[in-house]
Amino acid sequence: MTKFGHFLAGLSVLSLAGFADCQIIIGEYFNATFNQQYFHQVSSSTPVTYFYRRTSSESSAVRVTVSSTAASEEDPILVIIKRQRSVLSWQIPLLLEERYRYCTTSRTLCPMSNYEPSEGQSSARNGLFRALNGEEFFVEILTRSNKPIAFSLLTMVYPQFQQTGTNASFKLTTSPAEPQYIQYNMPPGVDRFLVKLSSNPLNGDGGDLCSYLSVQSCRCPVGDLDADLRLDGRYQTVTTQGAIEVTRNDFNGSFYIVVLVKPHDRDCEDAQNMFALMRYRRRGSHSAVPNQQSRTKTVLITVVGSLAQEGYILATLLPIGLFMLFFVVSLVLLQTSCRGWNTIICGDAANIWLPTKEGTWVMARAFERSVTGEITRQHSQINTDRSSSHFSFRNSWRVIKHNFSRVIKFERNVF
Repeated sequence: MTKFGHFLAGLSVLSLAGFADCQIIIGEYFNATFNQQYFHQVSSSTPVTYFYRRTSSESSAVRVTVSSTAASEEDPILVIIKRQRSVLSWQIPLLLEERYRYCTTSRTLCPMSNYEPSEGQSSARNGLFRALNGEEFFVEILTRSNKPIAFSLLTMVYPQFQQTGTNASFKLTTSPAEPQYIQYNMPPGVDRFLVKLSSNPLNGDGGDLCSYLSVQSCRCPVGDLDADLRLDGRYQTVTTQGAIEVTRNDFNGSFYIVVLVKPHDRDCEDAQNMFALMRYRRRGSHSAVPNQQSRTKTVLITVVGSLAQEGYILATLLPIGLFMLFFVVSLVLLQTSCRGWNTIICGDAANIWLPTKEGTWVMARAFERSVTGEITRQHSQINTDRSSSHFSFRNSWRVIKHNFSRVIKFERNVF
């Protein structure tokens, strides 16, 4: 153990000292191992401290899970994680919105590589120091209860914490007290990405629960709880499907993808149901809250490369160009002659012929002469046929029909 580790261990021993009578409380101390679950009891006289040490790994993170069904709101237990550059703490049971209680909590520790370098220390030098010395941190379990409270602790290494690739896909299981987030590193050559969330409401994994999808900058601390998630980056409420578009310039090459289930579904329902639930909340009490331990949701996160700005411009202009081409082709097919369209469009009314009373009368007289001559010729033919005894009523009817059709055709052409 380094000097820094001995120093923090001394602080943990003196953390619950009674200042009234200067009594020093000696607790239990364990050199803990990753991926091993511990079951112990804690009281005001016996705090428990776990010491962890790991070598630096830029592709993995640490996740701490603490559970206690014996803790209550009157006698909660406090979880404190002491690291070299940060302190993270929460209590069990975890109380969200002063109403929803959770006895099992889980948090992912922000990687040390994403902390801002201290003043006067470059980022490269800070990363080299962590690679050579690793990381040491303490997990302390405290309470003010005189009675022992049983709890369990599990600290795991999260090897798939960092993801990359243009079609990365992974599953996350989360709840209101167990937020999940991973780090996505943008591959070169692509500047726009679409982060998609999907869940199946029929498989029994809470696919229809209201949840948050958030993208945040890769810096510590991470806003992974409901009260902090909306303060950084972009977020949206999701039930079964959701998507957020990000660009390389917005997050400088990498970002966090945070998923968190809300303790209720009000934010994903319509206004009428939301107001009804608000009235129920005002009338309710803590004892009326149903068990929230079942609000666990499994989601599928997919990160795909999105179209560049030129692609959106092309997708917008292409339909407009096709429409204009269709319009031009339609004009060409419908026009009778270029001179006719020029006359209609340019308003050359002098070249447009309109029927007049005098013109109609002249054309009617000409047609009448033509019909009269035709009738005279037909009568002559009939007389000839009569004289030759070949006349029939069918020939007379054919003549009448022929003349009538000529009159109808003339009227259509004139009017």
